[in-house]
Amino acid sequence: MQKLISLLVLALLLSGCTGQGWDIYTNEKFSVSYPAGEIEQTAGNEVFKVSDGLCQLTVTKLSDQPSFEAFVNYIKDFYRNTEGVTLASEKVNSSSAEFRVLADAEGNSYEGQIKMIPCGERTVYITMFGCVEGWYDQEKADRALGSVQCK
Repeated sequence: MQKLISLLVLALLLSGCTGQGWDIYTNEKFSVSYPAGEIEQTAGNEVFKVSDGLCQLTVTKLSDQPSFEAFVNYIKDFYRNTEGVTLASEKVNSSSAEFRVLADAEGNSYEGQIKMIPCGERTVYITMFGCVEGWYDQEKADRALGSVQCK
């Protein structure tokens, strides 16, 4: 019996069922690590989106921005003036801006972290990791947003 249990545990470890895999999205200018999930169709300025049903990581590319600082200030004002959205924290410098956002929409509560980086001339990449309330995973958010880089 012990041998059977040991074999089952080994099979689970080898199949990856005990932990979630990670992958890397990359394009000509940008890369980010992300937890494995279903890659979804993007729309508009989105360049990448992956979801596991409760959490989602989205990457958006915005070109023709007058300056990184002006864009960051616009986003801060947008969050502060949007009903149902709370800007819980912010950390801004010349090379990145990070925000923690709480939102209520359609009867659900959400928590998310956003990291913005300038990448090339007048281009900003925005990476957002968000989850339904109660399912937010700070370690996943830190790992994904900590991996964001402009090439």
